[in-house]
Amino acid sequence: MTTKTVQTDFLTKRPLLGNSCTRTILAARSAMIMNRVTLKNNLTRLAFAAKHAVEQTHELAARRTAKQELKEAQERFRNILMLAADAIISVDEDQHIVIFNKGAEQIFGYRAEEVIGKPLELLLPARYAEAHRRNVEAFSRAPETARKMDQRGEIYGRRKDGTEFCAEASISKLIQGSTTTFTAVLRDITERKNQEQKIVRLSRIHAVLSGINSVIVR
Repeated sequence: MTTKTVQTDFLTKRPLLGNSCTRTILAARSAMIMNRVTLKNNLTRLAFAAKHAVEQTHELAARRTAKQELKEAQERFRNILMLAADAIISVDEDQHIVIFNKGAEQIFGYRAEEVIGKPLELLLPARYAEAHRRNVEAFSRAPETARKMDQRGEIYGRRKDGTEFCAEASISKLIQGSTTTFTAVLRDITERKNQEQKIVRLSRIHAVLSGINSVIVR
């Protein structure tokens, strides 16, 4: 009696099928494995893309928030600047006016739109214009970022109507990249000067009267 030997799969111990069927099964298994690998890779890429998108969203939101906060801070600063009682005047490197606040309008008699873009000399007595230009140019090269402007003598301004006034002022500079902006904070001290001169006159009169009294007593 003849015994028929059935070949089995080495791994599964199941009987082996025909070569054609075996190849089909192996191809299907290989395709399934490849599909799983592809799906896993796609899911990994999708997760990474989603994470990146979320991070970008958070970053954009943070940028918008920071930009909004900066805009609000600039607006608050501008309001403070424009409402200050002292004159605040900024000029560019060519000494053309770029900021002229309400205090400056009240002191000089010009509206901001009348002076923006104009040379700073417009606000100075002609005899001081050239010296002032040289002083600002020297300040631009100095290491200090701020100084009082009366270190070289009294400061005078010229109003729209041509009248002059004595002023107290300080100047600062802001360097941003290759651009420098100069800002002067100025106060009209005409009234204070008048009071000081009145005190000097009264002191002299008092001294004269005291001398006369001394002579009379003798």
